[in-house]
Amino acid sequence: MENLIFEYFKWHYLEKSKYYFLIWKNLLSFLWSYFSILHLLKTLFTPWHAYREEYGSLLDFKKNIEAFIINNFARFLGFVVRSVVIIVGLTSELAVLISGIIFFIIWFALPFIMTFILIFSLRQLFL
Repeated sequence: MENLIFEYFKWHYLEKSKYYFLIWKNLLSFLWSYFSILHLLKTLFTPWHAYREEYGSLLDFKKNIEAFIINNFARFLGFVVRSVVIIVGLTSELAVLISGIIFFIIWFALPFIMTFILIFSLRQLFL
């Protein structure tokens, strides 16, 4: 019986805790790659879909102003879309990080909680 209890604690706290951390790390890594946060930060101010209007000759004011407005709008649109994706990605990372910590605390305390519930139930049953 002692060996069975020891094996359970070894399984619960060593083997499955390592496996849990591996899954947690993989999920965080997947989210970081899925949202491409580093790439989006590097290209934050580049035009949306690399859309760029060519400027006209030096004396073509209308074409130059038009190109200037379109290029700046494309940069602004790229900035907004990338910022939203970065915020969603970082929020997802934070949610997985916090929920992973909470789940690990529950996982760590689960044998003690179950033992307490069993003892409390037996005391209530026989008192």
